[in-house]
Amino acid sequence: MRKSVFNLITAAVLAMTFTGCSKDTEVSKTYTRVGISKLTIVNYPQVNENGEDWDSSLSGVYPDIYFQLVKTGTEEALYTLPTSSRLEDLRVVDLPRSWADPNGGTFYVLGDLNQSIYVDLYDYDSFDSNDFVGSVTVDFGDYTSGSSKYPSTITKTSGSVSIKLELVWLE
Repeated sequence: MRKSVFNLITAAVLAMTFTGCSKDTEVSKTYTRVGISKLTIVNYPQVNENGEDWDSSLSGVYPDIYFQLVKTGTEEALYTLPTSSRLEDLRVVDLPRSWADPNGGTFYVLGDLNQSIYVDLYDYDSFDSNDFVGSVTVDFGDYTSGSSKYPSTITKTSGSVSIKLELVWLE
């Protein structure tokens, strides 16, 4: 009886060794593009660079925020949020606030992961030029290697500006 229990345990251990510890054969994917499905403002400066309110008391004091994606090293706008989608009179206490593709997809796809971009925030003004609120730089090449490559979200901060991007990595 002892010998049959021992043989049964030995057989079970051997079976688990050969079936339960198989080598992971899944090949890691390599992506060549990244889509942005959601952009969230986490923080922005409460006042402009002169220490004044973003807007006059007649127009609501708080900024009407929109964003633009710009190719670094240039002033080439890759994507500009329609001003009709801006966040009107956005107060810092109301953050975070987001924009997402209304169809649940991506609103912008970057085809070159070696290209970094600026995410520029602006205060829309009806009667004069729009005010630059701030910017963060995103280098997508930083997210294509290492132990945490191809994250679904990244948060970038520069000064008082902080944004979060929700990403879809594409082949």
